Amino acid sequence: MSRKIDCVTFIFRLLMWPWIGLLLVMTLSAGAASNDPASTDLSSSIIFRSDRVDNANRGVILTDSSPMPTHAWTFDAEEMINASAVAADGAVYVGDAEGTLYALDLSTGKALWTKAFETSFESSPLIAGELIFIGTAEGKMLALDRSNGEVRWEFQTADKIAGSPRLIHSDEGPDLLIFGSYDAHIYAVDAEKGEEVWSFETGNYVNGSPAVTEAEILIGGCDGFLYALNPRDGMLLWKTEVGGYVAGAVAVDSDFVWLGHYNNAVMALDRKSGEILWEYERVKFPFVSSPAIHNGILVIGSRSRSVIALAAGEGEPLWSFRTRGRADSSPLILGERVFVGSDDGRLYGLELETGEEFWSYDMGRPVIASPSYDVGYLVVAASDGRIYAFKLADDSSASGS
Repeated sequence: MSRKIDCVTFIFRLLMWPWIGLLLVMTLSAGAASNDPASTDLSSSIIFRSDRVDNANRGVILTDSSPMPTHAWTFDAEEMINASAVAADGAVYVGDAEGTLYALDLSTGKALWTKAFETSFESSPLIAGELIFIGTAEGKMLALDRSNGEVRWEFQTADKIAGSPRLIHSDEGPDLLIFGSYDAHIYAVDAEKGEEVWSFETGNYVNGSPAVTEAEILIGGCDGFLYALNPRDGMLLWKTEVGGYVAGAVAVDSDFVWLGHYNNAVMALDRKSGEILWEYERVKFPFVSSPAIHNGILVIGSRSRSVIALAAGEGEPLWSFRTRGRADSSPLILGERVFVGSDDGRLYGLELETGEEFWSYDMGRPVIASPSYDVGYLVVAASDGRIYAFKLADDSSASGS
């Protein structure tokens, strides 16, 4: 009983943190391994978009440019925002703490539509074709029409949904929407009908977002375990005790699973067996941020008031960037640059290879949300309800500001 109360306290403190929310599910190229989710190339066709860029949750968008942001617009929702905004297909989608869902024009910030619900949103949306999937504080997973926010279906769980869902496409069965709930279950729901296909019970709240491949679903929770499940029937493939609450999304490639947890560690596990390969424990503060991985570099925010880069294969430290507040924001890697927020009210732009700051923008309120990208714009929400958009220009010689 005491363990669950501790987790309640922990999650309550995270309500200002965007969970792990802007993902792209991409069609894999013919030469890629069928169960290795690929990073998202801008030349690829976008099918889905959520808070960690792709189904692998690696938080990467590939581009040859060196993006330099310029402030384009600000939209004030006038209510607290506890989740990341998602930019997709020329629009921005985000829900606030009072239950209003917004669709904004990406280039102007003007409202395309708003829809009020009798709930609160802590989940970041998943954009999938003409639908929006988003969880609520009342434990409902909603499927909404992307053109107007009208409800297509709703699925009720026994407690709130804070993490962003993921979607698995199948040519043989229904497309599955995968998500966790505070009722300690992981669910697979028919994405078209909203009907449960299977559920898996864990030992405590599930607050984060899964990484999904054709071979497995990988997700952690407040019971301190990382689970690998069969996508089609929810059967357990393996589970590993990681030593702390897993607050963020896990990231995956063909060999590794990476995560940070609340007991002051970042780690990598073998994707096929769940064996722990390395642990980084030199920072004695929790990791609530989700990792981003590109070119062998893992970047993650820490409550030690720093953003840390590690060698993804070995866990050796590469660089550390000092912020003035906790870095619960999950980094977005755009080309060879990293964008990440901090409780100090700033959105930072860092060089991926060195951690050198080349840009920052002061929003005046904690930036706990993860940045999102679409068609030349970087978008991020501050905790006071303001959503900021930045137009990106190529600046290959940028050295700082």
